[in-house]
Amino acid sequence: MRVSSLVLGFVVAPLLVACDPQADGEYQGEALFELSGTVTNDREEAPDSAEVTLVWEVTSGSPDTVVAEGVPVTGEFPASFHLELLEPPSEDSLNDYSYNGANEARIGVAYITVLAADVSAEELDDDDLLGIAESQLLVYVDRDVQEGTFSAELLGGTLSKGYHLMGVDPVTEEEVAAGDACRDAANEAQDWEAWEECGGIFDQMYEVDASTPVSVRLDESDNLIFPNWT
Repeated sequence: MRVSSLVLGFVVAPLLVACDPQADGEYQGEALFELSGTVTNDREEAPDSAEVTLVWEVTSGSPDTVVAEGVPVTGEFPASFHLELLEPPSEDSLNDYSYNGANEARIGVAYITVLAADVSAEELDDDDLLGIAESQLLVYVDRDVQEGTFSAELLGGTLSKGYHLMGVDPVTEEEVAAGDACRDAANEAQDWEAWEECGGIFDQMYEVDASTPVSVRLDESDNLIFPNWT
């Protein structure tokens, strides 16, 4: 990962998570994917320094884990950022749903966040989270997603191998309540096929154009809305 351009007088600071060199020499290779957007501040005080950080959540095993990859931003807000992703995410960033079928793609799902610049990936807690993209996620799939698979259902379509910027359609309180009632009825009837169709638990992802600006909002963690994808 590298920073192509940071505006409004940002001072470059050390990376949150050190990334191995992705190409030798001055030319670092063609980007696999690019993200651009803005960071706006609703906190009482803007941070002195911060990292725009991809936090990959892995929930396919137990316990759940996170892997953080960050690039530095400091300065005034609102601020613009531009990230170039030169490599796929690390292997330990990917969810493995292959137990649902041989054709399942491995899926990386990242929250696009701003973290305090002086924290390590192993010590993340709520106080370190300064902001998040509340309606967007970054997804990576290690192969083309096949129709009819769990991966296609989760991602809202048959995505091609590589990175994808996803919008998030939040599940409503009414949908959650209806889903819970449906599952209660299905449990009582021991109708597991009906249980699978109840829905109303997670936000639905859908692909958006890669050039769509990413909006990251800084606020106290209790005031932020987290995309609930799993």
